[in-house]
Amino acid sequence: MKRVPKEKIYGAIEHALKEDWYSYWVGNGDLEKSKFNDNKFRVVDLIIPNNGRINNITLTYFPEAKQILVAQREFVEGESSTVLEEFRKSKNNPEFKRLTEKDNYGFFQRDGQVSFRIYHVKAQNGAVGYVNYGIIDVK
Repeated sequence: MKRVPKEKIYGAIEHALKEDWYSYWVGNGDLEKSKFNDNKFRVVDLIIPNNGRINNITLTYFPEAKQILVAQREFVEGESSTVLEEFRKSKNNPEFKRLTEKDNYGFFQRDGQVSFRIYHVKAQNGAVGYVNYGIIDVK
């Protein structure tokens, strides 16, 4: 794999490195029965829980395209009233398009981006999922 400036990779994960965090990496060669551990495509899945949320960041390297697909997933739980308040903010924000809304969840996309907010409420508890995709160019 060509060298990618550390700042670009760090920029994709730095939001998760807050508070008291822990990380665990899983890649192509970590699954015993994997038949793609020597494949051209490289996949690294980073799991980072911290005091406030759970982050899951997947980096997939495509050598022919010289790009890394970055998938960032962040899950925050809290009281349903707080989640509903955040839901209403997205619902009233013209930057977000509501893709679906049901009794206990709503799914929004940021206009012009592959960036999502998912709100889920059940009884007194709720959760917000932030899901974003981007590209890092490898030169």
